[in-house]
Amino acid sequence: MPIYEYQCEQTNNIFEVNQSINAQPLTTCQLQGCECQGKGKAHRIISKNVGVIFKGTGFYETDYVKKQAPEKVAEPPQAPACKGCANNDSCPSANAE
Repeated sequence: MPIYEYQCEQTNNIFEVNQSINAQPLTTCQLQGCECQGKGKAHRIISKNVGVIFKGTGFYETDYVKKQAPEKVAEPPQAPACKGCANNDSCPSANAE
């Protein structure tokens, strides 16, 4: 059975109720200990989407795991090729020799 959230219009308290999908929405507050003492009007509110996980035969935990792309192995950086500056004294590759 789905769980629906309701809000008391008098106190703004929020409460949950297990109801059949075919059941009519509640019109009065059903919250135990509410200040309205069950006389306040209530309305169903839209609640957050909750992920559903099916359990039992035929359903596997791996069905819900996001598939990750294989990790790329980083190649070590290569020094840029020196293009014709071997005769230049300010070239770092010319000084390394």
